[in-house]
Amino acid sequence: MIANLKFYKYLLTFCFVLLFAAFFLQHSNTFKRDSILTASNLAKSTLINSKNDTISTLSTSSIILTSILKSIEPTNLLCVILTSKKTIFERAPAGFETWSHRCNKTLFSLNSNNLTENITETNLKFLKKIEILHLPINDSYDKMAEKMILTLKLIYEINTPRFNWYMIVDDDTFVYIDILHKFIQATNPNLAFSYGFNFKAVVPTGYHSGGGGVLMPNESLKRFYESIINNKCSFKDGYSDVALGHCSHISNVKLGNSTDSLGRERFHPLDAKSHYEGIFPDWLYLYASNKVKSGIECCSLESISFHYVSNQDMYIMAKSQNFLDFIYSRL
Repeated sequence: MIANLKFYKYLLTFCFVLLFAAFFLQHSNTFKRDSILTASNLAKSTLINSKNDTISTLSTSSIILTSILKSIEPTNLLCVILTSKKTIFERAPAGFETWSHRCNKTLFSLNSNNLTENITETNLKFLKKIEILHLPINDSYDKMAEKMILTLKLIYEINTPRFNWYMIVDDDTFVYIDILHKFIQATNPNLAFSYGFNFKAVVPTGYHSGGGGVLMPNESLKRFYESIINNKCSFKDGYSDVALGHCSHISNVKLGNSTDSLGRERFHPLDAKSHYEGIFPDWLYLYASNKVKSGIECCSLESISFHYVSNQDMYIMAKSQNFLDFIYSRL
């Protein structure tokens, strides 16, 4: 009798172990399958051509990217918008309302003399919302180089103890601010690098397209400042991005690689539609450090900035998770 009880006890135990093993294997395979599908969906975004398939894959990728971005904490970031008296009221409000107000602090860099002269009530209300970095120089286009150098000098003197990162852009540039925060958190702030769309011409070590924006940590800004006050970067005329490139070369600030793991650009000198459709000016082919691409390969799903963005498109982009979301919303 006792022997029979022991036999049944062992039998029940054995059956329970088998059931548990089957349950574990089933759920383990389900988890692996789900993980593979997730990775596959992310990879497919670079390969598919069908509009419907692309939108389906994009939806999955956007959900994944959104969940990642929600976990990203804001970084210690100062955004500087290069603008002018001619364009501040035409362009700056759209950028401020859609993305730049989400920086830790935003400065609009321009010569603000007589800015309130004959101003409308709407424009006056906008001025009361923003902070201006006054530049005591001519605000003309041919003084853009001097404007950039002076902006670097002033933001270092005013804000160095308070910010670890600086993003400098034009007033018609749109920035996906959550993706920028993610990029910053994955980037070493203690190295003297800068990040943007890299050009290989004009400057021996290359330079960043100004339109796509330039991101730099405090260490790089510190080196720029030291060169500026020692009259090593005293550029007056020419383009602002070229002047910054020469100053980078002089200050030993290296151009970082900001492409994603698939070699796609994150910072862009043109608007999203032009990059996607391959509408490129001749100079882009000549100047770009990396091969210029169109279609889905043109831009990273984690693209940070686009240039020449209209006010209307800024508001649409602000509602999108990434550039492909925006592209398909415009089809």
